[in-house]
Amino acid sequence: MEPATVAPGPLSPGIAVASLVLLVITLLLLYLKPKSSIKSAKVELVRRASTAAEEDLSKPSVRILYGTQTGTAERFSKQLGNELRRKYGDGTLVEVVDIENYKAERRLPKERLVLFLMATYGDGEPTDNAADFYSWVCNEVEDVENGVKERHLEGVHYGVFGLGNKQYEHFNAVGKKMHTSMEALGATPVCGRGDGDDDDSIDDDFEKWCTELFAALDAQPELLGAAAVGGGSDTAAAYRVELLAAGAPGPRVTGYRLG
Repeated sequence: MEPATVAPGPLSPGIAVASLVLLVITLLLLYLKPKSSIKSAKVELVRRASTAAEEDLSKPSVRILYGTQTGTAERFSKQLGNELRRKYGDGTLVEVVDIENYKAERRLPKERLVLFLMATYGDGEPTDNAADFYSWVCNEVEDVENGVKERHLEGVHYGVFGLGNKQYEHFNAVGKKMHTSMEALGATPVCGRGDGDDDDSIDDDFEKWCTELFAALDAQPELLGAAAVGGGSDTAAAYRVELLAAGAPGPRVTGYRLG
């Protein structure tokens, strides 16, 4: 006679819950791991690209940093960056950076040429994206003046264009402070400070400052090198060739300028 078999009883509630939790955790790990790996890879690529741009010492470079509230300083910065790329070609690295994303303490002392386009907001205050940088540079100046630190920007050249409105009491206070602060830290201005007045014609003010900047850079080729062939800040001449009917005089060349 065979022994009686005992049917297995139902799992206890505790074991069932523990098994379910373990299953959920396993599925989550399998689901999240690929995304985490992709995200890590993207972060690493961004970090490497940033490091490469920062540490490419094989060619001259210029950093354009902007502090903006309404977008005008950003627009001017990108416009200036495009003009510098056209003027100097691939031989010069031109980088336009939101000043909020700029690691000043680490990068600024290594710069060859840095250009600041800084708007003044409210009652003589920096824009939201420039607040941290502005606070840092003011503290650096205070430390130098109090003998806590040495001037550490001696090898840096810079230019400042301030954006403001003369209707306000503290017209271009941030741009003016940036200019004197950089000089106090040992940096050398490449040209005079530009003051853009939004109450008049700020685009004309910017164009005037750019003209002075380009002239100063032409006079100091050690900063960015010589302008590329066909470069320069002036509008280049262009020509149209008209082919005439057979038997007529040779091709006629008509000169005109691109606007």
